[in-house]
Amino acid sequence: NAEASAYVAIPPDVLFKKDVVFESGKLTAVAVRDAFAGYLKHAFLARRVETLEQSLTTARQGGCMYLVYPSVLSWEDYATELTGRRDKLEIKIQVLATASGEVLDSVVLRARSRWLNDGGDVPQDLLREPVKKYVAGLFRPVYVPSALQ
Repeated sequence: NAEASAYVAIPPDVLFKKDVVFESGKLTAVAVRDAFAGYLKHAFLARRVETLEQSLTTARQGGCMYLVYPSVLSWEDYATELTGRRDKLEIKIQVLATASGEVLDSVVLRARSRWLNDGGDVPQDLLREPVKKYVAGLFRPVYVPSALQ
């Protein structure tokens, strides 16, 4: 429902090589919120990291129809130009009906950087395109044939 609003949770930051990738959760949530904002009346971003249950409660209190709950599964940042290893990103996005808590849709998105690059690629650059394509697929118009046309 394009007239609805969604609450986008911020996932916890992920670990890469035993180190926390600071802001990985927030960067993921912002990319997801931005993609949904193009299709919904309102897309709100959480203020802090919350569990799924906490996020559902916050979304309900805010009057949102949907909860969008992203999770960062993998965030690998390599010096590709030196090592030949490409950056990798894997996130999971769940869309829930806030009232019932029912999962309406769930997807795991994966992306990899180009092998030949000038060293400017970072995992957060890999977020936007697959997230935008996924969200666009959720809102693609459905044609219902009618004998009246």
